[in-house]
Amino acid sequence: MEPSTGKLVLLTTGWILASGAIALSVAVLLTELLGVFGVVDRSGSGYGVSLRILTVAIFVVLATVPFVFRARFRADTEDPS
Repeated sequence: MEPSTGKLVLLTTGWILASGAIALSVAVLLTELLGVFGVVDRSGSGYGVSLRILTVAIFVVLATVPFVFRARFRADTEDPS
């Protein structure tokens, strides 16, 4: 295994873990804001559902960003000739 492969695996693992933490924090904040504006009842089941939906959606977006940009940058750096 090349050192660059190990570095890529470590950075990817770190990014995935950070994405999970960021997603959960932002989802809690957004769900609380929805509760403040009366969109979600804090004591009802909608609170947990909205928290889960927001967490998964934010995590998926954050987790896929490096892979999308990696493919895009690889395509940009390839010689078209």
